[in-house]
Amino acid sequence: MDSLGQDNTVRNYVADDWVKPGSDEDVPTINPTTGAELATVPLSSQADVDEAGEAANDAFAERSSPAAEERILPLFELKIAP
Repeated sequence: MDSLGQDNTVRNYVADDWVKPGSDEDVPTINPTTGAELATVPLSSQADVDEAGEAANDAFAERSSPAAEERILPLFELKIAP
């Protein structure tokens, strides 16, 4: 799954995966120049935030020990993902 769903809804990136938040509430992202709606951004729930925090804590030990050059690679992969 990539960062945008079929309906142009932005997803959360948690534990190396794009996930849809549990909330059904969302807000549009508007291009201020054209007024066009670019995407819909869901409002994450407290449970979504807690899940992301737990995933970050779990990954910290594993991802903080390699050299900075190795730690940056997943960010580049994320940037070039479709």
